[in-house]
Amino acid sequence: MFDLRDLPDATTLEGFGKRFPELDVSALQVVLRLARLGEDLVRLMQDGLMRDGLSLRRFFVLVLLARNAEGLRAVGLAKKMGVTKATVSEVLAGMARDKLVLSSADPEDSRAQLVTLSEQGKALLDAVLPGHYQRLAGVVEGLDGDERAELLRLLAIVGNRLG
Repeated sequence: MFDLRDLPDATTLEGFGKRFPELDVSALQVVLRLARLGEDLVRLMQDGLMRDGLSLRRFFVLVLLARNAEGLRAVGLAKKMGVTKATVSEVLAGMARDKLVLSSADPEDSRAQLVTLSEQGKALLDAVLPGHYQRLAGVVEGLDGDERAELLRLLAIVGNRLG
């Protein structure tokens, strides 16, 4: 989590650049701003979903299961979410208690369980998605189509550098 609310200003970074000539000040400004924006976006999603009674992890499980109607194993969910299987198992246990997901034997491996959305899970996702997507779209509402396309192009370039 990136919790630095008070990012260094250009003067501060230029001072570091003088002390450390190998420092690319403009690159550091961009990366720090991206990190701050990423954290702000996560916070926006979390706050909105919490008002809807959902954690970010539960929301991600709902979305992933909606996109994979045939079901997913816990290990597959963990991989897609970038968390451990233990974390997903804990989230799924709570969601099963709340009747948001169902488990059944995997027809390809009788030792494994497939997780799918229950009708309550589908209804919750249907209720939450419109407001969630409106909140996210609001972040870029001041950009026109060309600006959004350019931003996507630039973010793809930066993202490719991360692996």
